[in-house]
Amino acid sequence: MIDDPKAINDLNEGDKVFFYRFNENWKNLEETLGLAKNRGVKIISDIDDYIWQAKGWNKNRLKGFTRSLKKCDVITCSTNYLRLQLIAMFNDISIVTIPNTAPSIKKECIRRKIDGFTRIGWTGAPWTRPKDIEILLELSQWIKFNANLKLKFVHIGHHEGYLSFANILNLPKGLIETYPLQSHNEYLNNLFFDIGLAPLEKNIFNQFKSSIKILEYSNMEIPWIASNELPYNETCKEWGWNGRLCEKPESWIEQIKPLLNQDRRKKEGEKLFKLCQLNSSFNSGVARWEKLLSINT
Repeated sequence: MIDDPKAINDLNEGDKVFFYRFNENWKNLEETLGLAKNRGVKIISDIDDYIWQAKGWNKNRLKGFTRSLKKCDVITCSTNYLRLQLIAMFNDISIVTIPNTAPSIKKECIRRKIDGFTRIGWTGAPWTRPKDIEILLELSQWIKFNANLKLKFVHIGHHEGYLSFANILNLPKGLIETYPLQSHNEYLNNLFFDIGLAPLEKNIFNQFKSSIKILEYSNMEIPWIASNELPYNETCKEWGWNGRLCEKPESWIEQIKPLLNQDRRKKEGEKLFKLCQLNSSFNSGVARWEKLLSINT
């Protein structure tokens, strides 16, 4: 992995270059890719979510990225919904869907905390998606007023100085454990909570998202509750699973109640792990990428 487009100048016919996202310092990337393509180098890129909706990217960065993408032989993405958008934008380029899969880390890495509390977890950067989290306001109030149930939240992805999960839900310190932004392996090793949450606001951007969050939960045998939005709805259909999908804020409370039973959580988590391995295993993702990279794109 490199961060200098000049290295592309050393590639020749039969080589492949994969670029991801775009750095404004790569001012000559479009030209460099074009010259490489003329030499017979194959150009591949992957689109994560719908990058043109990302508020953090300025026009110059988006313009440079889009122009560079036009030099691609293949563009990959993780959802069919996003693929349709990319086909409309780059109609002379091969667009390939490679669905996200479970991570490679094994379920044995789970480490449960045994202190009488049932932990309810969410992962991510809350300052980028406060409206998603606000869906959980009724659930958080219910948890606060039912202290006898011994429930608490876990948030992985906390960053001091930024809008926090606790701030959005007005949670007291005793009701939440936080873990900072960290490496991928550390992140996965901290998925030790008992119930996973995957709330999504109904908007266009969220339609392009993948269901990676519930894949990570399932791979760790964590039963989950999610919004009844396209990414999670489609995964449930593909798995033949009648998931705990919520339409209204109060639905999260109703769906969490059965999971307060430890045996119920264990059985549901084991079932989700099997479905995840059957339909979305890490090895299946590796096989798709190997097939793509082995062919003469």
